[in-house]
Amino acid sequence: GDAIVTEGFTNWRKRERLQVHVGAHDSAHNIALGKCLALMNEKSHIAVALSKQTNEAQIEYRTRLTASIDVIRLLLRQGLPFRGHDESEKSKNQGNFLEFLEFLSDHNESIQKVVLTNAPENLKLTSPQIQKDIVSAIASEIRETIISEIGDGLFSILIDESRDVSVKEQMAIVLRYVDDKGCVMYTFLFCKTWKVCLTLLFDKITNIFEFCIFIIFYINFKVYQVNIFFAPIDIKSWLRHCWL
Repeated sequence: GDAIVTEGFTNWRKRERLQVHVGAHDSAHNIALGKCLALMNEKSHIAVALSKQTNEAQIEYRTRLTASIDVIRLLLRQGLPFRGHDESEKSKNQGNFLEFLEFLSDHNESIQKVVLTNAPENLKLTSPQIQKDIVSAIASEIRETIISEIGDGLFSILIDESRDVSVKEQMAIVLRYVDDKGCVMYTFLFCKTWKVCLTLLFDKITNIFEFCIFIIFYINFKVYQVNIFFAPIDIKSWLRHCWL
């Protein structure tokens, strides 16, 4: 009553009345006391709980992404296909990517807890589009590494084309250069399907050549304009297309 809330308790001869005020475990006093203790305990705050959950989610996401990247790097290094004819959970062979990822999770408990069936349905990081995005990022890193190795040295562009099973002409472009150890290096850039004609071929190769030169100058912190650099140069005399 008011003796407890506003005026203060003074009747110490009847101390047992304090117990009446406290009441049972579900009394207003005990509920208020529980809320007070929870407020004073920072570890029980909702902000702390959300922060802890967010950190755990970030760690799980990083582990899941790293596992997918490691599997993709292995498949790229070995030149193996990613997809399978049947990638459903009931399939006996889901394709190299999913099979390798499952193999990796079987040998690593921390990975097993967050990938495949243990991952959220909308965050498995195993879809074909995710695989393509990771491959594209790896390809970009490789190209930058190659260009960094070339530096301001000389290089040549090797071009060849062939038909695939769909009877389409695919053109492969390779850079040839000498590394800092004096070894001749051949690095594959990419394979592209184009409608081959002399004018279009020259335009495509010129764009690639200008792009590589621009990045090389950028890496070395030199300020050059590509158009001015190429203006006095007859690039046609530098290119030779070999038909096999």
